[in-house]
Amino acid sequence: MVPLTFFPIVGGFYACLHIFGVLTGIWQLVADLVEEPTTLDVVFTVESIVSFIAHVFLLVGILKENVRYVRAFRVYFLVYVAQLSVLIIIAVLLIPNQQDYFWLEIALFNMVIFGLPIVFLINWILNGTVRYVEQENASRNDVESSCDKQILI
Repeated sequence: MVPLTFFPIVGGFYACLHIFGVLTGIWQLVADLVEEPTTLDVVFTVESIVSFIAHVFLLVGILKENVRYVRAFRVYFLVYVAQLSVLIIIAVLLIPNQQDYFWLEIALFNMVIFGLPIVFLINWILNGTVRYVEQENASRNDVESSCDKQILI
């Protein structure tokens, strides 16, 4: 069994790594928007900004031990994964030409084989982080209440 102190460390590392990746992606997308803007670039830029904000929420939730922030990120993450899965399935179903269909089958296969274990791993880390933050808050409340009782006695 993994100790609960493992989860905020890995969760914080994941959040920092993703924030760095999102910032580099936003930098590239803004450069693309300046040169030749397309609707897809605008959508990707907005999604990257939302992802940046969500991962900052996760990092702040871990550092400040605020369980609501971590849970809010978990909801964002699960909605994001569901949305991405639906978009890939819709893309597979809307391809009229069978020659183009093959690469989408491969993408769907890769999503199932590689994407789902990553999603489960991140969700496991998020659940462990939530448990850690809840335990820390409960122990802090117990210490504060016992100190209050000692002061009153």
